[in-house]
Parts: sequence; structure tokens; C-alpha cells
Amino acid sequence: MLEVLERAKTDVTQGGHLSFVKHQKLCIALSKVINICPDALRFSVEYMSSRPTFFIVPEEEQPVKKKPRKKQKPASLLTVCQAVHCLLKSACREFRQVYDWSPFLRFLKTEDLETRWFAVKAIALLTGMSDVQKKIFMRKYIDEETERKLVIK
Repeated sequence: MLEVLERAKTDVTQGGHLSFVKHQKLCIALSKVINICPDALRFSVEYMSSRPTFFIVPEEEQPVKKKPRKKQKPASLLTVCQAVHCLLKSACREFRQVYDWSPFLRFLKTEDLETRWFAVKAIALLTGMSDVQKKIFMRKYIDEETERKLVIK
């Protein structure tokens, strides 16, 4: 598994510059394998510590290439928030130190309720909220009925 992750890491920085879309997709993939492969946690922390955040799309995406290929799109906001939540749920102490998480707060204002729900849950993990604090914080962004539907989903 580590060999596959190393190859993916090499592909992300191919040509000497970071492909944000590939970086984002690798981080999302890491969030999915972190619970099934013990070495993936160490790899993820090391990889993300030396790269920019994957949850905020940079202003200037990539330089224009001579031969345009099919342009890859960044992951959806929902997928990004799910990945962040999964990473923090798996190893909050480690990932809390990796990034400046303040830009992540913008996800609390998104229109999509499911995205906002995952953002609230991730921020609650980041800040180490108690169950009571989580519930109060959740009510500021998601009503009780919507939360019930999302939990069941």
C-alpha cells in the first residue's frame, strides 16, 4: 500500500509543480484508507504537513499547458468536507497541527446542508467540543429535523 501511495505522491508533483486537483484527490483517497491501513496515517500526516491545504482551491489553479488535456475538476465541497471529517475523526491530534484550519470555517456558510453538517462535525472535532457544546454548535447551523435526516442517511 505504501508503494502505491508513494507513486501517487510522485504523480501529484510531476513536472516540479503541484497539481492541486491531483493533490486534493490524493488527500481524499487518504481519508478513505486511513482506517484500513495503519501505515497510511503516518504517510498522510507527513504528506499533508509538506503541502498546502486541500480544502481551499488556490486562486491561480495551474499554468496553461501547450496541449490542453481534459481538465480535471476539483472535488465537490461535500466530498472535501467528508474527507476532512474522516481525517479528523481518525487522528484529530495529528491533523490539528498540520494546517491553519481557519479557512475551513467558510464551509459553515455553504448552501448545501449535508456539506454544512460535515463542516460542523469537523470543526467540533478540531476544537475538542463536549457533547453539549457540539449540540449547541450544531443548532446554529443545522436544525434538529435536518440533522436527524442526515444521521439516518
